[in-house]
Amino acid sequence: SRAKSLAAIEAAHDAGGYVSLAHPFAPGRKSIDFHRQKGPRHSDFVDEVLEAVDAIELFNGGVLRRSNTKAEKFSVGIEKPFTAGSDSHHVSTLGTCGILFDRNTTQTPQCLHKALVADAGMEVVTRQGTHYRTVPIIAIKHTMFFVTGRKAAQRKHH
Repeated sequence: SRAKSLAAIEAAHDAGGYVSLAHPFAPGRKSIDFHRQKGPRHSDFVDEVLEAVDAIELFNGGVLRRSNTKAEKFSVGIEKPFTAGSDSHHVSTLGTCGILFDRNTTQTPQCLHKALVADAGMEVVTRQGTHYRTVPIIAIKHTMFFVTGRKAAQRKHH
């Protein structure tokens, strides 16, 4: 509901959290399109949520490609940082995307949170090779999996 969603975002902020709107164009009831098509009242709700969140997920490895394409088109002109995540519920989606951190970034929850709040832009790399400017996400396990795999691939090429 509108009240619960906005209250949850506010509670996260009150606790020092960083809120990213996950997979905004995945099919179903959570989609921005779904709410906008339900009329002006729901469209206003979308606007309120977009205003309240800290970032918007630009790429998600667990959704259809067309959902990510819509998110990319939607991102043009948005004054919010972007995040990404593999959202791995299946082995096949592990490592489909990740964050390339600055070499000097310590990958602890505290450092990632600090980078998020500071809007310290990083590169997102997807399995398809597309690069987006974004901020790091807190999903350390996904990121570490990706970074470890990339380092292994680089060692093979040298």
